[in-house]
Amino acid sequence: MRAVQRSRTVVQLLLRSKPHPALHAAAALLLPSLLVLCAYAAAPEPALSPSPRTLNRVRDLIDLRNALEAYRADHGRYPQSPGPGAWASLHNASDLPTPNWIPDLAPRYIASLPHDPRDASSRAGQYVYASNGTDFKLLSLYPEQDCEAITKLRPDLLDTIRGGNPYPCHAYGFWSPGAADW
Repeated sequence: MRAVQRSRTVVQLLLRSKPHPALHAAAALLLPSLLVLCAYAAAPEPALSPSPRTLNRVRDLIDLRNALEAYRADHGRYPQSPGPGAWASLHNASDLPTPNWIPDLAPRYIASLPHDPRDASSRAGQYVYASNGTDFKLLSLYPEQDCEAITKLRPDLLDTIRGGNPYPCHAYGFWSPGAADW
C-alpha cells in the first residue's frame, strides 16, 4: 500500500514540476522526425502484385508440369525432347514454329501446348523443355519483368543455373530433381 502511495506522490510531483525550457525546444525539434519514423516503421510493405502476364506464365507452367506428370504416370517416363541435351520450344533452333513442341502431350494430357504471352517469334521469348525420358526441365526463358515477383512469391521456381548478375533470373519453371543442373 505504501508503494502505491509513493508512486502517486512521484507522479503528482512530476506533473506539477515544470520541465526545463531546453527540453521543450528539443522535443519540438525531434517530435516531427520521430513521428515520421514511427509512421514509416508501422506502415506495411507495399503488396507485390504480379502482372497478368506473370500469372499467365506461372499458370501455363503449372498446367504443363501437371500434364508431364500425368504422362509419366501413364508411360513410366517423360516425353523426350528431340536429340540428347536438346531443348524444345514453340520455335525450334531455326525459329520455325513447332506447335507440338512437347511430343504426345496434347491433346490427351493438356488441351493444347501453351505459348509464352509475349508471342515472340524466337526461342529466347518462349517456354522451353528438355527431357531424357527420366528427368525433365521446363522453363520460361528471359521473362519480362517477372523477376521481382517470382523472387518474392515463388523463389523455388528460379533456375539458379541461369541466374546471376546483373539479371538474377534468366529463367524460372519446374524440373525433376535429376534435371536441376541442366
